[in-house]
Amino acid sequence: RPGCSCVPLYEDALAAVLPKGHPLAAGPVCPVEELAKEPFISLLESSNHDVRRAFRALSVKPNIRFETKDDYAVIAMVRQGLGVSIMPSLLLRGNTDGVEIRPIDPPASRTIALAAASDAPGPAASRRFLSHPGAFFVGVYLKTDDVTGSEEFSRWARHFSQEY
Repeated sequence: RPGCSCVPLYEDALAAVLPKGHPLAAGPVCPVEELAKEPFISLLESSNHDVRRAFRALSVKPNIRFETKDDYAVIAMVRQGLGVSIMPSLLLRGNTDGVEIRPIDPPASRTIALAAASDAPGPAASRRFLSHPGAFFVGVYLKTDDVTGSEEFSRWARHFSQEY
């Protein structure tokens, strides 16, 4: 968009969320077409664009049994055997008790990005952050030791912290 700068940070794979022991959990991947036939637990349409795009890519419509606005309610409902779902992998980190997680086929993902007004100069610290957002995101949000321990990340962290 004019006046907006967007920096992609991370491709977050979508994954199938299944109750323990569900037949679709028997394989290494979950076909999206098969998930569409199951009772499906979805986020509200207004906040579930990535999952709906995965279904549209195959021209299939999910059998939506329940809709909610809360990600963790979806996982809890799947855990109770009320249906299946597709969710972003980042959201599932540490939230997999009582459910099975499988990659979906065909693969789909959402892009985590940073958007900022490109015509506003802002403080120097903000400009420096915007010049290296990927290192910050991977190192801090994902807490990836192999990145935070890298010389590149250490150099970026020293560079960024000089503004404070």
